[in-house]
Amino acid sequence: MHTTDPAGVTLPVVATTTVPAANATKAASTLTFNTTSGTFAIGDVIAYSLDDGVAGGPVLVSYTVVGADIVLDGATTAANIANKVAVRLNAAAAPAAGNISVVRTGNELSITSVNAGETAVNTSISLTLAGTNTATGVTLAETSNGTDATAQTVQVDFNGQTYATGDVVSITWNDGVVNTVNFTVGAATTATAVAAGLDAAFLGGTSNVTNAAGVLTIQDNSGPAGSTATITAVASTIDKAPITSAPAAPTIVQGVTGLATSVASSDILTGGDGADVFVFGGQSSVAGGNMDTITDLNLGGAVMNVGMDTIQLSAGVLGYAAFNPATSLVNAGGAVAMSGPTLAAALQGLYNAGGTFDGAVNNVGLFTYGADTYLIAADSVAGLGPNDIVIKVTGVTGTLDLSDLTIV
Repeated sequence: MHTTDPAGVTLPVVATTTVPAANATKAASTLTFNTTSGTFAIGDVIAYSLDDGVAGGPVLVSYTVVGADIVLDGATTAANIANKVAVRLNAAAAPAAGNISVVRTGNELSITSVNAGETAVNTSISLTLAGTNTATGVTLAETSNGTDATAQTVQVDFNGQTYATGDVVSITWNDGVVNTVNFTVGAATTATAVAAGLDAAFLGGTSNVTNAAGVLTIQDNSGPAGSTATITAVASTIDKAPITSAPAAPTIVQGVTGLATSVASSDILTGGDGADVFVFGGQSSVAGGNMDTITDLNLGGAVMNVGMDTIQLSAGVLGYAAFNPATSLVNAGGAVAMSGPTLAAALQGLYNAGGTFDGAVNNVGLFTYGADTYLIAADSVAGLGPNDIVIKVTGVTGTLDLSDLTIV
């Protein structure tokens, strides 16, 4: 049995960022009081319904004109009444929380929301004529109800990925502080379960995290909505669970002598997603009757340090601690075809006079026999023996280079 723990890799999830609305505006209304003499009379009722979004509903703001308000000068009368209405607006239950600003300039009142519209609490305001109003000398102009802004959100879609029991999925982001959330995958876990698990694992902070149908939504609540982009450095990784090979059912391989040899000790390894390390602590050979198989070897490109998977071989088996960069790699990593009536005979042919491994030690390469591909590493002793590594690599992709191999 062989066990290896693949390194964590970036998970290729789809992350969509929604930045705050740049045009979030403050709500504003104006009340203009007529300056013509005789416009207002004692007993006129000036009544408006004010809704600033936080009082649970509209609030009636009302003022009844009294004799002291009215003078011969119409402009002064208008200013007197405007002042009294401003006091009523500022004293009303809804604006008591400080969500509006009331400013009088001459005969005009400007009522403005303190903040631009937001999503959690809509601080836009609405001012409308109330049914109890009897005064005809006031003109209402609602210049803006405000534009609701949105806090910045990032949606991370975990659908389309492959998860296995024991995988650890992580997501990090920065909303002023670095947040890291981990979730360990259980049996038959779906993207929906991964997103829900990450949501449940988030213990709280300035961000609000929700999930639905495999998508994790992060909304930043650290500041006013509609201000700036506040979520950065969003990244998700997956640390694949350690891989343990499963013993294969006994198979028959034609031996050199023509005898059938049982290879029940052979192992089958599958790495799955990400960069995997396949560890071979002992022999893997036809001659030794224990050839192993890798079902999904990804070798990456033909340049050092860009291989996706790594094969770790045993120095104790090979008899040396490193490959020779100048001479060890066969055919620049390209596969070489073998021929012979059987696999064993084809392997032997590599070591016969004129073969690729004739008299060679410390060499490694990819070889094909029929439709199958094999990774073969010659040990420190000339000739084919049980310490020459032979690994069947089904589903192999990429090009072999020495960075794909380590000897420990």
